[in-house]
Amino acid sequence: MDDIVVVQPKNVNQIIVDLQQLADENEELLKQKQETIEEKEKTIEEKEKLLKEEKQKYDFLQQIGGTTCCTAHKWAETFIDDDLDEFNKECRGGKRFDSFFDIFPELENQMKLFTIQGYQRKDASFTSLEMAQYLDQQYYKLTGQVKTSDQLVRSERMCRLDLRRYGFTFDKNTQRSYWSGHERPDVVENRKEFVQAFLENKQSYYLVTDGKNSQWIFPKQDPVILLSHSSARARTNQELSKKLFI
Repeated sequence: MDDIVVVQPKNVNQIIVDLQQLADENEELLKQKQETIEEKEKTIEEKEKLLKEEKQKYDFLQQIGGTTCCTAHKWAETFIDDDLDEFNKECRGGKRFDSFFDIFPELENQMKLFTIQGYQRKDASFTSLEMAQYLDQQYYKLTGQVKTSDQLVRSERMCRLDLRRYGFTFDKNTQRSYWSGHERPDVVENRKEFVQAFLENKQSYYLVTDGKNSQWIFPKQDPVILLSHSSARARTNQELSKKLFI
């Protein structure tokens, strides 16, 4: 049997180098393809997010009866490409149906009066939720219907938009604390008597002089110790941080 002789190529080292280089190139191509796939996936996610946001805007405009993106785009094309007279014609979109206050204008007048009364409060307690609840009560009182759910006929969010439309805004409340009831006639009368008692007996109390360098004025008669009790309770920052302004 003849012996098998294996002949080794002379350039075997070069072949090994070429194979290693080819493997490196393939690895680089795979890496680039992976990066391309990741970029495409990221682009798809961004498009899906954008479509979701546009869908939310479209649904919101549909709920409030506003002009949708499709209608606005159609009339933008009409304004740019078509005749201006065509754009200015009637029935070009806009208001599709009557709004809530178009059907119940008397409720809008009541809401304006209620808002003005809330604006005039000194205790800064008026809120858009109170406005929505008042409108809900007046609606069922006007229509004679029976309320069967907790849903408001006009949401608090829409009432905030109504306040802006009326010219009202909520801003920082910089006024000091207000004590409800301090302007009642009986409270005013008692306060006058309390102050008058001090003025008539001021010689029995310690006083302080006016000016920058104030000094104590000692009582000329026997000193009086004043004991008083107040049932009022208050907490720090108890007043609302926002107040309605116009």
